[in-house]
Amino acid sequence: MDTFGIKEASATRDLNQYIELTNEKNSFFDKKSKKHVIRDETFSPHFELTDIDALCWLKAEKVDKSEQYYTYRCQRINLPSQREFAPITRAITQKSKVEIEYLSVDNGISKRIITPHSLFDDGLKIYIRAFDSNRKKFLNFSPSRVVSSKLLDSKLGVGEKIEDDEKWNLFIELDIVPHPGIKVKETIEYEYKMIRGMLKIKVREATAGFFLRSWNVDCSPDATLSPKVYHLHLNNVKNFEGSEMLFIAPTSW
Repeated sequence: MDTFGIKEASATRDLNQYIELTNEKNSFFDKKSKKHVIRDETFSPHFELTDIDALCWLKAEKVDKSEQYYTYRCQRINLPSQREFAPITRAITQKSKVEIEYLSVDNGISKRIITPHSLFDDGLKIYIRAFDSNRKKFLNFSPSRVVSSKLLDSKLGVGEKIEDDEKWNLFIELDIVPHPGIKVKETIEYEYKMIRGMLKIKVREATAGFFLRSWNVDCSPDATLSPKVYHLHLNNVKNFEGSEMLFIAPTSW
């Protein structure tokens, strides 16, 4: 109610009207829990949204049609399915688990039970941060690889909560500098508003590799990647030698 700036009576009226419009196929009021509950089995969107609009609303971005005349957004080519993504976002808000069928490049399709706690966006893709019951660790998942999903009525176990995710809760500092192979480094310093030739950024350790890949930061120890492609270099890369984040980031290791 605070988000939309409405009173309780207005919210109740709107929810009741929605239930009426959908003939109780999408949701109902559970008198026992005193909550509006989504019917997963019969749910069908009453208001049609494009995948990109749904993603923008999920990220709390307003979709202004007039914006297209001023800013051109590069097209996202791997948007997740709303039907399969919805149970995952509900699991996050309800602090519950979800059973998914997931595709990986190494093992193909497999069933997993995950406990998602957050979403993050690297500018190109959106990712799910979740505890994987199969591998007993927190991992990043691509919602576009989720083939099917089912919300489970189960409580979180020991070590599965967001506060147990050490790499998510740990912030690390990345020292970004112009790539040594660039002739006029002042151009890059000005473009990225660097102070004394360096940009210091704090990111969650769990997302650092995605950030570095998205921004084309050369993470090789001696900046051996092409400066024509990589205008930036991770100056303190040796601090993260052996870290999982460098498996994702651009590097020559």
